[in-house]
Amino acid sequence: YAIRDKDGKVVRITGTAEDITERRAAEELLKKNNQYLSALHDTAIGMIRRHELDELLQDIIERAARLADTEHGYIYLYDSDEDEFVVRFGVGALKEAIDVRVKSGEGLAGKVWSSGYPMAVTNYCRWAGRITNSVFDDLQAVVGIPLKSADEVVGVIGLGRCEEHKAFGQEEISVLSRFAELASIAFDNAQLYAKLKQELSERRRMEKSLRKYEKIVSTSKDLMALIDQDFVY
Repeated sequence: YAIRDKDGKVVRITGTAEDITERRAAEELLKKNNQYLSALHDTAIGMIRRHELDELLQDIIERAARLADTEHGYIYLYDSDEDEFVVRFGVGALKEAIDVRVKSGEGLAGKVWSSGYPMAVTNYCRWAGRITNSVFDDLQAVVGIPLKSADEVVGVIGLGRCEEHKAFGQEEISVLSRFAELASIAFDNAQLYAKLKQELSERRRMEKSLRKYEKIVSTSKDLMALIDQDFVY
């Protein structure tokens, strides 16, 4: 406000100021966390409704990519027959990574598999531990998040960025880890659903077979007998 002399002339202006940098930063952080929580809630509801395993896996990697604000991602699953991890789905530049395989400790996914913890690399194309496959040549920052079932790593969510100087920060890794926990629950549910569906299909097949033989026996005019292993009729 103005300070005037006796003639009403403004001789100086005085005022106060407050530094709101920390308050603004706190507001931005709260806003971002609310966005993350909202995204995680929507993700949880959407994934749990997925019962078919292939649809769920594709949904997981697409949602993870959106959550990390990137177009590029893949998801490895454990192949017990070969004792390897194999890429089941990919998006963006990593769509061509399907069927890529790694052993425990090999590449980013292999190291996440063996350690059970998330891992990020700032410059993947120059990283000494990378696997030699041209599909990963354009990647800069990458992060791998474990998918666990009963504390056992059954898969790895991998996300990448092709732009320089856009590394995955600790906050992003923390959010993606929480996302992976929700995805793991949905994954277990889908596997259980697939198992129950298979058992139900097998039961129906057996019931159909029994009804078939029952019909044959009940309509036959021939003499029939059952003999057990002790030759008892």
